[in-house]
Amino acid sequence: MDDHQPQPGALAANQEQVIMHPVFGTLSQFNASELSDSGWFQLVEEFCVTNAIAAEPAPVDNVGPHSQRRALFLSCVGPRTYEHLRKKCLPNLPNTQTIT
Repeated sequence: MDDHQPQPGALAANQEQVIMHPVFGTLSQFNASELSDSGWFQLVEEFCVTNAIAAEPAPVDNVGPHSQRRALFLSCVGPRTYEHLRKKCLPNLPNTQTIT
């Protein structure tokens, strides 16, 4: 057997191991007719705490680095709210701003 062949189940040198964690709870898309924006944001925060999604990193030059928490928030606000945020953030994108 060739010594340079990886063992069955071993990762190749250029592969990364991905560890999947269970997700607890659900997070629905924002709907203003069901819940206030501050109430929904509290649900986002609780979902992040429950699932160990790190808090926002400190901003650099008034622009925050990309974070999982912000990505989760933006992916759940819905198209109408996202478009409103996008216009408010111009010329930047919402994913470059910190969540407060």
